Amino acid sequence: MSNQGADLKLPNPNDVEETLGMLFGKSVTAKRIATPGKLPGVGTVSIYTFDDDEVGAAVFCELGLTNSLGASMMMIPAGAAEDATDEGEIPKNLLENFHEVANVITSLLNDRRSHAKRVKLDRVVVLPEELDDETSSLIASPGRIVSYDVFIPGGYPGGELRFCL
Repeated sequence: MSNQGADLKLPNPNDVEETLGMLFGKSVTAKRIATPGKLPGVGTVSIYTFDDDEVGAAVFCELGLTNSLGASMMMIPAGAAEDATDEGEIPKNLLENFHEVANVITSLLNDRRSHAKRVKLDRVVVLPEELDDETSSLIASPGRIVSYDVFIPGGYPGGELRFCL
């Protein structure tokens, strides 16, 4: 990865809470995970690229949280997210809704300065699907990473949201 990633920012918990809270109209909680562990084998990785298609950021979302964000986006009851999580899957409708959430997460990564390089959502990979080498190395590097336990009220499963730059 080149130094164009220096224009990106790791979001703080208040930014995560405010952005997701405004999106869902609910009071979302984001608590920092001091030492994030190895990525679980299931969930999603949203991949964000610069204009030249270079990967600039990856955001991991745990399975339960992916389902919750997708369900909450369209006011689908929490039970649907719980059931899907219990079955270890992400239904098509929740994944489509999650894509919208992943697109909004772009605003948490981009610096607001006018001259800063920006990323856009390129794709969402459902794990355990294989990640490309560039994304895998970004997630595995000990560089700029921050993780949060995110909770949406209303009985939705929470989970980890990890930002990797």
